[in-house]
Amino acid sequence: MRVLALEPYLGGSHARFLAELGARPEFDLELRGLPARGWKWRMRFGALHFADDLRRRPAAPADLILVSPYLDLPQFLGLAPAGLRDLPVAIYWHENQFAYPVRHRDERDLHFAVTNLLSARAADLNLFNSRYNLDSFRHGAEGLLRQVPDLRLESALEGLAERSRVFPLPLDLASEPACRDPRPDDGPPIVLWNHRREHDKNPERFFAALFVLAERGLAFRLALAGARFRTEPPVFAEARARLGARIIHDGEIPERSHYLRLLRRSSIAVSTANHDFFGLALAEAAVQGARPLAPRRLAYPEIYPDRCLYEDDELEERLAEEIGRGGGPDLDLIDRLEERAWSLQGPELARLIGELTQADRRIDR
Repeated sequence: MRVLALEPYLGGSHARFLAELGARPEFDLELRGLPARGWKWRMRFGALHFADDLRRRPAAPADLILVSPYLDLPQFLGLAPAGLRDLPVAIYWHENQFAYPVRHRDERDLHFAVTNLLSARAADLNLFNSRYNLDSFRHGAEGLLRQVPDLRLESALEGLAERSRVFPLPLDLASEPACRDPRPDDGPPIVLWNHRREHDKNPERFFAALFVLAERGLAFRLALAGARFRTEPPVFAEARARLGARIIHDGEIPERSHYLRLLRRSSIAVSTANHDFFGLALAEAAVQGARPLAPRRLAYPEIYPDRCLYEDDELEERLAEEIGRGGGPDLDLIDRLEERAWSLQGPELARLIGELTQADRRIDR
């Protein structure tokens, strides 16, 4: 199947998904992407960029257009070369702007949520990476439409449920096989943070728990990985001052093999996120044998069993228990996560989007 992928924000899980999709034998992928920065500008002008780019450099013949929620799909379809406008379109929803957290309520720009809603309406297939993602989109869209005055929009979501599916992000277990080995016996258990260093990942809660456990005298080491930007939450500097001797790594690891090596040394991988529509970083750590500890909310209850989940006020005690046990591979969970391998999910994805080539599966735009 020939797929033209347009990605205004080619980074993180967006980039991983497309790289792994392109490696699958079911797909012949042509990718047009932009660097992962300035997401608001990407949502506003990505469609114009790709429409003009495809006029200057026509794409190879394609069976399907695949985009992410950072593309304003109706705008693109209105501006795109005529030969592309009639192709079926699928959106892979890594996130949605209805449930994306903001630091202050007045920061939320509903125009981005409107863009998501109109894009979903214009797509032939909407693939959400979790049930939480799909449900929060639907509830958010219904709430937004109730705020609109003087317009009859009862049918705005008509047919959307039939064109929406939950398709969890597949894992690359062919080139990065699971690790079931015990953790190296070279010191206290390593607690891992491998998320973006931004407010929505709630590092303040993570470090608050570690400060308490350090004051109790628990023996642990700390590895801080994940993307680091020009600025980071101030709590990271506080953590360096208070936990400095315990920190064995602090910084992003560009070399993938070195990153996997750190995951295979780590005993416990913790999330305190206020936002995760899937949580690729935690899933990758769990597959490599770091026992996950995640909040009982967002997408996590869909992915992890109860023994891996905590209520917010339980974090210190649950983390202390895991440190006491030494963490390490959860073999049953790894078996469960291996069911999400690309080798198993790739053919299913090909089937889902392949159906869009049939005229009766297409929407009338």
